[in-house]
Amino acid sequence: MGKIFKSIPSIKTNDIIIAGLLFLLFFSFYFGFSYQLVYKTPIAEYDDILFEIDTARSIIDMTVFSGYHYRTEVHPIYVLLVNPIGELIGRILPSNEMTAVFINVFFGAIGVSLAYLVLRHTNTKTITALLAALLFGFSASQFYLSIIPDTASLAICTLLFSYALLLISFHNQKVPLSIWIIAGILSLGVTTTNFVQTIICYFSAQILIEKKTKLPRKVLITILYAIIVIAIVMLLAIFQKWLYPSTTLFFFPQVYLDELNYASASIIDAPLEITPIILKNFFLDAIIAPQAAIIPINERKYPAITFLNAGNYTVFGIIGLIFWVIFFAISIYQYFKNRKITTVDLGLISCLFFNLLLHSFYGIGEKGKIELFLYTGNVTALIITLFMRSAKNNRKDLLFKTITTIPLVIFISINNIIIVTQIIEALFVNM
Repeated sequence: MGKIFKSIPSIKTNDIIIAGLLFLLFFSFYFGFSYQLVYKTPIAEYDDILFEIDTARSIIDMTVFSGYHYRTEVHPIYVLLVNPIGELIGRILPSNEMTAVFINVFFGAIGVSLAYLVLRHTNTKTITALLAALLFGFSASQFYLSIIPDTASLAICTLLFSYALLLISFHNQKVPLSIWIIAGILSLGVTTTNFVQTIICYFSAQILIEKKTKLPRKVLITILYAIIVIAIVMLLAIFQKWLYPSTTLFFFPQVYLDELNYASASIIDAPLEITPIILKNFFLDAIIAPQAAIIPINERKYPAITFLNAGNYTVFGIIGLIFWVIFFAISIYQYFKNRKITTVDLGLISCLFFNLLLHSFYGIGEKGKIELFLYTGNVTALIITLFMRSAKNNRKDLLFKTITTIPLVIFISINNIIIVTQIIEALFVNM
């Protein structure tokens, strides 16, 4: 592991201190709200209450060795990665629910620290990277997915690791293959579709590093890399199956046929109806939460909480939206004014478009509804990183970024706290 630290000279002591303080801030912040969600609402006992997230199942995956770990077809070795840790922590903490809260919040806070370090490695000034990390940490996506026990908080960390390796490749021209393999194992091991982003980042890194190598050979190298990672994860999944017999092996075709239940081709039939929903979830709801819709379900005591068709905002949310639109416009303007689109930009943009394309079909078929918020963690850090890379490190650009980011952070944090408090109260009343 010493090789990777040598390849990151821009991470200085001050950056490590700031990243540590960000971790402590967001761990405390997330923990308080996660504790309320788990202990004041029924989400620890029932799946699909919040944004169709399987919270009850995830708590079992994290903490119960003998639990029914059936969802490993799309989270291939998540149980193997997390459950042993959960078992150990569970011997110290008083309950499985508390253990799950601790683990999920830990990864959520680590994600914010990683986001700061990734942004610093783009040559972003300290103050700008700090503001961007705060924006990411308080964004609805990172905030809510860090306090609702699920696989998302760890998945986001694995994606940030892949982005970091791409940026390191850009600045240092070399990252050991072993480190890329670890990144691939983690991204594939936690969520199968996220491995595509790691492959995109690895291929982009090959373009950056192997400049004399012809494109077909780079494609072949990338394919070989993917095969190596998949083979290792297959072996780990088999070991996991031996250790946890209830887990499912991810590499059988039938697994992916079953996943078609979560997919739909509705966008082909009604593009003008589906496209705005996709854009709203990934570019608006992921940052600023609307007032959630509470949907009673006849066969169940507890309602479902969703952002589907939710278009009402608090006063703070409306102001935050205004600043987000300004921030969005300035970033796009700066991109076209200040810089040529680099291989790194193309790699990150390709990751973004992959997610938009994937979720134009996947995640909108189950139960005839469209619930995409639970997937927004795959793009929020991407969008913010791309926008922060748009500015040059001159006084004018940094001033514009600072002027828009400070109020944006303030208003989205207030708004998103208000919304999650409303959600807790709504579920508490129905208990």
